[in-house]
Amino acid sequence: MLKLLHQRFPRPLVPDRFLSWFVDDSSFVPVMAIDSLLHPAHSPQEEFQRNVFWYSAVRETYFDELVLHSIQNGSRQLLLLGSGLDTRYLRLAEVADTSIQTFEVDLESTITEMRTILTKRLGQVPPNLHLLTFDFNHDELEDLFSLGVDHHRPTVCIWQGVSYYLPKHTVEHLLAFINSA
Repeated sequence: MLKLLHQRFPRPLVPDRFLSWFVDDSSFVPVMAIDSLLHPAHSPQEEFQRNVFWYSAVRETYFDELVLHSIQNGSRQLLLLGSGLDTRYLRLAEVADTSIQTFEVDLESTITEMRTILTKRLGQVPPNLHLLTFDFNHDELEDLFSLGVDHHRPTVCIWQGVSYYLPKHTVEHLLAFINSA
């Protein structure tokens, strides 16, 4: 919803022409008016909503820049942990470059939806985009290597907006895995 609202701005921080592939926004009614996001808040709730909105837009921008910087500096693999219906592969030409292997990792239902939409829109899932079914609470992180992630290839790893939904021990285990990989 925040990404949709962000696209309503005259010049969004992260223009995303692919978002409509994944979200039917025909019945989208924003919780906040765009104007209210540009002016001082009048209540603590409005201030919180503004902060969340701008945080999500800035976070997306930051991670896009991190990915591009990493590719420019030699990363040849992108690992999106808890990718959801991420459009980064489509939005960033450098990521879709055939030398960059992109792994989007999420729950089975999300990966199935992503695969269905990409096949409908593109005719197939691009060969350098790998959609991996994975449950951080139950699957072993080391299994990502047997699913095609190359542990020797320079990799940029994005784990964006996922830890909120996981128990503490899973977050700790995942951070230790990323640090050691």
